[in-house]
Amino acid sequence: MEYNGEIFYKQGHGIQYFGESTYHDGTTFGGPEDSLTLMYEGDFDHSKSDWFFGNGVFYFTRKDGTPVALTHGFFTGIANYGPWEGKFDETKLLPGYSLDMEVKLIPFEFRFKKYIKEYTALNFPKYEYVFFGDSWMDLWLSHNDVDPTLYGSEFNEDKGDMSAVNVGVGGTRFSDWYDERMDNLVLKFDADKFVINLGFNDLHSGQSVDFAESECKRVINKISAYKKNAKIYLCSLTHCTAFTSYWEKEDELNGRFKKIAAENPNVIYLATGELFLDKNGKPFENMDDYCIADHLHLNRKGYDIWGPYILNAVKD
Repeated sequence: MEYNGEIFYKQGHGIQYFGESTYHDGTTFGGPEDSLTLMYEGDFDHSKSDWFFGNGVFYFTRKDGTPVALTHGFFTGIANYGPWEGKFDETKLLPGYSLDMEVKLIPFEFRFKKYIKEYTALNFPKYEYVFFGDSWMDLWLSHNDVDPTLYGSEFNEDKGDMSAVNVGVGGTRFSDWYDERMDNLVLKFDADKFVINLGFNDLHSGQSVDFAESECKRVINKISAYKKNAKIYLCSLTHCTAFTSYWEKEDELNGRFKKIAAENPNVIYLATGELFLDKNGKPFENMDDYCIADHLHLNRKGYDIWGPYILNAVKD
């Protein structure tokens, strides 16, 4: 661990254990169905990515704890990895694991397929609004079996009689919502309005502001090509105390969102991040009071501000 004067950063080689986390389900990282994520062992560099950065191995088990699969490579975040750099030593794997258990990770695939299966069975009912995005949308939709007192009410309760569906997937970036996932899920509801909360994971997985902006525009153009006059609402990024080093980039990306909205009459900028700024434009000193223990995801107090603002802002 290294301390930059404000917070501690993970640096070097280590282990992140997932046995008691909300990421314990192996499909979260793209592992086999019905598997559990045991751990990531490898390199970290939180100056480049607040997940993983460098050579590493993901280990997966069956529900009974027996080894079932692994993935090794050079990771640059939760959803990005390439070939292992240098020579890999198979003898360093955990007992019970071997390279013939290697699987290719397709992060979030199970969650998307689950949504598609669920709504295909319902013949994809038409909604006026589709809400989609990362974990803030995801945890608003469902508390994922975590203590419900942490998060407050859920989306389907908050929206009342609004014709709206939420298909948020934690950890996703703009690029995760393109191509067949957009065609086979988001656009299938034949909605007229789309509410998007993305960008945080884009930056925190090492993407540049320029790249995140280009992926945002790609998603917007995809929706607009499907329905020319669709209204698209972009939620701004909120500063969290766990990641002060990203605040400048987050401000820059919010500025790009504003510019996109200013140049496109069908795109509306939602100042969700500004809800947690004081009168001087600084993040709340007590921002942790609005988040759960990870200093990242909103708690009941936070959602009681964030959720109603969005729902009121998108109503005609």
